[in-house]
Amino acid sequence: MRKTDGEVVFRYTGDPGVAQAVAFSPDGQYLAVGGNERDSESGFVKVWELATGDLVHTLSHARVVYAVAFAPNSDTLVFGGTDFTEEPDTVKVWDLGSSTLVHALPQEEPYTKVITISPDGETIVTGGQSMVNVFRMDDGTLVRSIPEVHSASLKSLSLGLDAEIVVSSSFDGTIKVTELGSGQILREIGIGTLRSAVINSAGRYVTSASGDGALRKWNRYTGELLQTSVERHTGPIGALSLRGGRLTSGGGGIASSLRSWYARTLRPRVEFLAESRTRFLDAVETYAVDRFYYVAATRGQGIMIWDGETGELVHTLDDGAIVEAVAVTPGGETVVSAPRGGSLKYWRLSDGELLHTEELAHNDIVGGLAMTDDGQYVISASMDGLIKIWRLFDYGLEATLTHPELSDDKGLFGVRDLAVSPDGQYLACGRHGDLSSVEIWRISDGSLVTSVTGHREPIRSIAFDATGSTIVTAGEDDVIYTWLVDPPMGIIPPSSLAIQPRSGLPVTPIIRATLHGVSACTLSVNVDPTKLVPAENFVPASVYSAQPDAAASY
Repeated sequence: MRKTDGEVVFRYTGDPGVAQAVAFSPDGQYLAVGGNERDSESGFVKVWELATGDLVHTLSHARVVYAVAFAPNSDTLVFGGTDFTEEPDTVKVWDLGSSTLVHALPQEEPYTKVITISPDGETIVTGGQSMVNVFRMDDGTLVRSIPEVHSASLKSLSLGLDAEIVVSSSFDGTIKVTELGSGQILREIGIGTLRSAVINSAGRYVTSASGDGALRKWNRYTGELLQTSVERHTGPIGALSLRGGRLTSGGGGIASSLRSWYARTLRPRVEFLAESRTRFLDAVETYAVDRFYYVAATRGQGIMIWDGETGELVHTLDDGAIVEAVAVTPGGETVVSAPRGGSLKYWRLSDGELLHTEELAHNDIVGGLAMTDDGQYVISASMDGLIKIWRLFDYGLEATLTHPELSDDKGLFGVRDLAVSPDGQYLACGRHGDLSSVEIWRISDGSLVTSVTGHREPIRSIAFDATGSTIVTAGEDDVIYTWLVDPPMGIIPPSSLAIQPRSGLPVTPIIRATLHGVSACTLSVNVDPTKLVPAENFVPASVYSAQPDAAASY
């Protein structure tokens, strides 16, 4: 789309696959898209000529491409990704003019998440799960490898004009300014990126988990920050759940651990240590037989199950797998897991035996799992845009819920998380899109009851309160919304169900920072609470955004 008049200058009407990264050539002639094919485990980079709309290059790489970057000459393309194994990735430098591979740059980590090239085209900088690598463009030589710049995957990299410093942002909730020559970190800025949120049984408080390792409690009605946990995880919190007045969180970092907290005081009850830098993606506390168990999904270490009484790690299931989500039946008999790739696995909690594998449950990552309270069904939500209801007694598919307008053209995409109402009649989910939406579905007939937009970025987590009258959502826009379901579910016919934004909590007021005009990272700003003003996107205004005292940039 042309900036001056809004005219669409290029539109691709075929199936481009699942796009993970895009880049324009500096001369404005080409568009490169990196990602993975929908129906096969293969990564790609596709290059289109914008003037004609012709697809001029299709390059393959691993199972998915996460990062692409053009050199200043517009003829050289650099890209990387992952095979979803423990094998290090290899970043490729490709000459588009001659269609030849110029360099293969070995990485030390399985994932390449971000790539940037210096303005003079002489230096390539890559970022992965925690480290930054610097290469020479001319011969592919590794100039410097800087380990443990971050404690979680990098989100962005930006080089200064002199290519002497790089600014990086990460899912660990920090921005770091690093000198490339020495590898020294010159400055660190904590931003506490919002990860997840839950609401207490009375519906009065919302508890959030952030990239800075802390839990925070908020007044659901006013948005006031009431409490921040004194003790923190050493890295970003990747999992948060609430059950029976007790919170469970999983945090990474140097001393990775799963913790159980008293929800009222935000004091830790018990802590289970994991291997250093374990990444937790989901967690749940469950009661089985006569004791509590803690079940966690991890990135690369499968499912970890601790005995809540003894603190013993009793099972490690699917070791080595990236498990996106877990759910446990109400009686604690069965654990259902969603390993990356779209399958579902069913495990017996008592002895860790694998009971069943549903290989093709979804065509993309399953980001959310939820159980019905009667223990009859497990519900899965996927980035393929579908929600599926599965019978637990025979592992069969009961129903598939498809949004009536699901298509890339209309800006509706996948579902990352979902929650079942306390009465078991409805499920709520957060859908990705141009404006992420909250949806409510009726389980009995699979109908979409209502949908409303609010978040400007994808929704990370969603939860009901104990009455089913309030939903809380946490988004990548670093805002928590609480939504009033009016009237409460199950009291009057579902056709009268409506959903309204109740309040927005400015969890970490942020602005965008730039480095020499290149969008680089997200920066936290201290905000005077008296300067909170209604955001423009809601009428009547009920969501609050921050007006900082001063902007910040490098």
